[in-house]
Amino acid sequence: MSGDSASGALQAWPAIYAGAPGVSVAHADRSRSDAHAAWQRWHDAQADALFSGLEQPWYRVIEQARVETLASQHLPGMAHNLAYPLPLPNALSPAMHLYQCARIALAGGELGEGQWQVPDQAAGNWLSRLLERGRQCQLQQLRTLLPILLSEARLQLADAQAFARVIKPLVEAYARTFASVQPLPTLPMVAGATAGGRESLPSRPVEHQPEQQQAPYRVFSQAWDEVLGVRELRALAQQPQAALSDEVQAHARRLAQQLRQRLQSLQQHRWRFDQPEGMLDARRLTSVVTSANTAIFRQPQQAPLTDACIALLLDQSGSMRGLPQQMTLLAVDLAVRALEAAGVSCEVLGFGTRYSGQDNPVHDAWLAAGRPALPGRLNATRYLVYKSVRQPWRASCGLLMRQAPLAGENIDGEALLWAASRLLKQPQRRKILLVFCDGAPHDEATVAANGPDYLRRHLHQSIAMIERGPIHLAAIGMGQGIAHYYRNSLRLQGPEAIFSVLFEQLPQLLEGLREERFA
Repeated sequence: MSGDSASGALQAWPAIYAGAPGVSVAHADRSRSDAHAAWQRWHDAQADALFSGLEQPWYRVIEQARVETLASQHLPGMAHNLAYPLPLPNALSPAMHLYQCARIALAGGELGEGQWQVPDQAAGNWLSRLLERGRQCQLQQLRTLLPILLSEARLQLADAQAFARVIKPLVEAYARTFASVQPLPTLPMVAGATAGGRESLPSRPVEHQPEQQQAPYRVFSQAWDEVLGVRELRALAQQPQAALSDEVQAHARRLAQQLRQRLQSLQQHRWRFDQPEGMLDARRLTSVVTSANTAIFRQPQQAPLTDACIALLLDQSGSMRGLPQQMTLLAVDLAVRALEAAGVSCEVLGFGTRYSGQDNPVHDAWLAAGRPALPGRLNATRYLVYKSVRQPWRASCGLLMRQAPLAGENIDGEALLWAASRLLKQPQRRKILLVFCDGAPHDEATVAANGPDYLRRHLHQSIAMIERGPIHLAAIGMGQGIAHYYRNSLRLQGPEAIFSVLFEQLPQLLEGLREERFA
């Protein structure tokens, strides 16, 4: 939705949602009936088990948006009755704001930057004022999670349990933030749910629906998508690839040793001096006599690297074959060993697609369905988890060197959101997502059916979404267009440069330097 259309929508809100002529009670009744029918048809009660009693109301708010979105997509007769509300009036409750954000995001719409901001509903007592700073941090976390997790959840619309797993961190954050707020959100959070209440939402007339300038990103089918862990990767492992020359390996290991030494220097404890207790600071002993100073102790500060988590995301499509892939894999292997030795939490992920060319069952299913226009992604993604945060690298490092490049294409936008959603679940304050790629995304079938800019546009949107949050995103690669997509990127002049570039930049990222240094 463009800025002009969003502005017009906000101006139109009072006329549409405050008892305007033409919005009939019968229509509101149909909306309630259709919303109830959508719940009965698409809600999976087994997904409820993922959430506690305090989390259930917030989950059901988002789940209501999911089933209504599915009903609108599959049953055109319901689409008018369940049309998602215009964004977004002031003074909404947090629950209604969440419902409306979910309806718009899951339907492929867009919200302005400020419209993701979650409204506060804390009581104005002395305790809430005392905790104001902490509460603002909680609200900012919600504002960060909303666009990222709803965007990823949109790719799981048809699978209720997978959808629930994606939004679980968001639901947990809402339950924590508004645990003391009463009443909790209740269903139905749907059009006309409260008789005459200000939050009853008769669906908007069709003539006010903005025309979409661009087709929203969607997935034609997820039936062939897969995520492979260490166990599955062992079954696919091949013979080790031909080794790099002894000279290259020696050069890489020499640089890796320098990386280890630099990380160890960062890992050394820093001291807080002039403390009333702790370890005795001999340099302050004379001050006890001269000034009766008792603050003669020092205390260790937490090492900075223990509060960081880094995810390394590798493009493993067919375009990464040969020497660039071999050198990247060796560099990643050596880097992860150094990070683990320094106590840095990290994970190693890969992405690509399962199919290429004519052998593509997703494309075949689209043909069998009559070639509907703008079908969205027409390939199956394959994600690889070589190392999760909790897995030691020694258990899987050999798999990385024995994994052949995927035969398919690279769909970067979805892969970034997948990796970012994993990273957001980690407790460390500093979160770093480092991508190894070769430029623009591409999938022949998807581009042919949706247009040449479809995947590139989604990559831009995904990067912008991640960069608005707490994740530090950067990319390294040889592709000509890497700087066109990533604000923080380094283009390699040759594959052998991966060692010096990666080993130099990792400590800078972990030190918490300004992102502009990564340029």
